[in-house]
Amino acid sequence: MLVDTFTDPQEAYLEARKTLAIVSNTLNSGLDPVKKVGDDISKANQIVRESLSKIK
Repeated sequence: MLVDTFTDPQEAYLEARKTLAIVSNTLNSGLDPVKKVGDDISKANQIVRESLSKIK
């Protein structure tokens, strides 16, 4: 059974906003290492493309 935990909509809004900010920050910090790996892969691909273009 669902029960409202706030009687004031403004208070509920502020709490939801605070919670979503925490989730967003956590998600973004978790994506930083993935972005670095993606950047490294892009650099490696560029090196491979340049090397292959010299072979043709």
